[in-house]
Amino acid sequence: MWRLPECMWQKALPTILLAILVCPCNAQTRVEPFQQVVQPYVDARMFMGSVLVAKEGKIIFKQGYGMANLEWNVPNSPTTRFNIASMTKQFTAAAILLINRRRPYSPLVLLGLLPMAISAPWILG
Repeated sequence: MWRLPECMWQKALPTILLAILVCPCNAQTRVEPFQQVVQPYVDARMFMGSVLVAKEGKIIFKQGYGMANLEWNVPNSPTTRFNIASMTKQFTAAAILLINRRRPYSPLVLLGLLPMAISAPWILG
């Protein structure tokens, strides 16, 4: 099974997401600008996945690229589910740093009550 090296994902994915988020959007957004951003990475086999762009709660672009399973020839779709493994650890670490910046040595961080702090931000003052 062919897979992209981990370092390629780390370099390409943030660039793709940033480019998509920076694109100017309006109610009648056309699909072409989003495809133009992603397609070169798909053609170079540097990206296989799903892209979803939403504005004000409305989906303005969704598209699957490449294969979800190369062995079985299953294509990606906008509804393909991905195993994110340990990616959430970085978001948790960033949330802890933000809490600690707002209130150094917060008991919430020290006691490991991060989920409560995230779901009820008023606790942080």
